[in-house]
Amino acid sequence: MSSTFQLLLVAGGEVNSTRFGSHFNKIFLPLCKGCALEYSVRAFASTGLLGDLWIAAPEKYWEVIRFLVEGVLREQGIAQIQHRINMVSPQKSRNHSVQVCLEQILISQGNALVAIHDAARPLIDQETIRECLKLLDGAVDCAVVCENLEDSVGFIESDGSLGEPVSRRSMIRIQTPCVAGVSDFLKARGKASNCGYFESPGFEDASFMKKAGFNVQSVISKGPNFKITLPWQGKAARGVFFDALYGVSSNACLDFDSQKFKTCSLSKKQLLMGYGYDSHRFIAPAERRAFLNKAQVCTETEHIDVSARLIIGGVDAGDDNLARFGPFVARSDGDLLYHAAANAILSALACPGAGDIGQLFPNTSSRNSGRNSSEFLQSAVILALAGGYRVQQLKMTLKGQVRMNLEKIRENLCFHTFTPSSDGRVIVQGTSGEAMDSAGRGEGMEAFGLCILEPVKLD
Repeated sequence: MSSTFQLLLVAGGEVNSTRFGSHFNKIFLPLCKGCALEYSVRAFASTGLLGDLWIAAPEKYWEVIRFLVEGVLREQGIAQIQHRINMVSPQKSRNHSVQVCLEQILISQGNALVAIHDAARPLIDQETIRECLKLLDGAVDCAVVCENLEDSVGFIESDGSLGEPVSRRSMIRIQTPCVAGVSDFLKARGKASNCGYFESPGFEDASFMKKAGFNVQSVISKGPNFKITLPWQGKAARGVFFDALYGVSSNACLDFDSQKFKTCSLSKKQLLMGYGYDSHRFIAPAERRAFLNKAQVCTETEHIDVSARLIIGGVDAGDDNLARFGPFVARSDGDLLYHAAANAILSALACPGAGDIGQLFPNTSSRNSGRNSSEFLQSAVILALAGGYRVQQLKMTLKGQVRMNLEKIRENLCFHTFTPSSDGRVIVQGTSGEAMDSAGRGEGMEAFGLCILEPVKLD
């Protein structure tokens, strides 16, 4: 077992974790020493045989995912980490997302060995992965991780009544990773498409391989390997990790004030404070007239879009303010309040390589042209959650001549920081600047933010 493998991670579609009951992707769920995504990557990286990673995930999460994955690879001593991570846009279904990734792997790597894994299945262990890889050295075409059933099993009738029972000894729960050569995966998927069961419920890669006539071998997982789909599964996964590392029961993990829990790493974390600032000047009337025939003008330091709206705190400032002041000069949508809030959170975290939004979302990247700044703020919040922190207090001050609906801005901030809007954790204030500087004279605006992060309560 000396050949490397490509890791294909399925990390969510365009719709967030609806069954999990959150409006952020469950792969960022904080567990013990990192989030679900980090644990999944760490298990494969620790084999010492990991090649490149191919991650199907919503584009708005790409920067955060890349940052977290690079941290795990660096921790494992893997070189050239930036070139190893390939982000792929999700398709209409899981099977279609995997198909696109496999096609890209074939073009880039040839007939490489591929391990397909759900990123929200963080309990997978190195030993089980190695056993899958070892089987591929023999006569086995495909290896898939499975779990024995412990409950009684039976069919259910259309009216909801219990049908004929089935012996659980002949049944097995199919999980991930599923490991095979990329060409074999694509052949099996081609047959599934031709035969009409590519999009059938319950059919995924191991099923495709078996129906295509390949030799598929099951590997019983060494421990729990469930996918985090429902809230109780997130709590259960935390319990497994805390019990393994600290000998603390899952019940103790749910009680932040527990004496036992005080021995765990999250309980030792202190409150973190961060400060954020951002400013943008308006596109002056003379500039708007000069660029009237050019919708966008880009320089090395500025991006002028005369057709842009004036957005502050996720709220459109309206036609009157736009006519009077103009839009902001900015690479993104220019929402300086969201920028300052994100900078405050990142400042509190003090992560090397992600100290502010300019490092995570450089204005030299075309991906950030006209981008919705709420994605910057959500990314900062997700990094905090992945590190075991959440927003306790966020105080924002907006300085300038544009009058805004501060309550609506506050509600938007609460939504994007996963903070209740009813308990006063988020406050937005405004000041005119009294014409004492550029913001006060209406030439631009400034935003200031103060953030306090607290350790996540595991409930």
